[in-house]
Amino acid sequence: MFISDTERKPMFVHLIFQVCFTAFIALFGGIYEIFSHGVFSYFMIYAFAIPLALGVIPYLFLALFGKILPSSLSKNFWNYGVITLTVGSVMKGVLEIYGTDNFTAYVYLAGIPLVLIGLESYVRKIIKEMKEKEK
Repeated sequence: MFISDTERKPMFVHLIFQVCFTAFIALFGGIYEIFSHGVFSYFMIYAFAIPLALGVIPYLFLALFGKILPSSLSKNFWNYGVITLTVGSVMKGVLEIYGTDNFTAYVYLAGIPLVLIGLESYVRKIIKEMKEKEK
């Protein structure tokens, strides 16, 4: 089962979005650290690692080697989860730089299930297509 270039094109679009989002978060974190008067937060410094690890790398792998592409439902849940986790990390960094510990883990309790729902939806599609192929 080979995927045509027209079917693979949306994966490259998502990949470009994830690269731009990762670059924006890295730039935002760097600029925020410059103006934070010597106070820093690892959550702010490494916030770009979340979209890099959960966005750029998976979409690059799917765009180049994916035989079964995810549905838009699984892509949406995955992207919303990545964005939620990234924004949570940035918020935690801002609050640490400000000097408060008033951050709750609700952002992570929302982001992780979104990523897992997206992954589960994609795995379900893979299993369904493998069963259809066996018939």
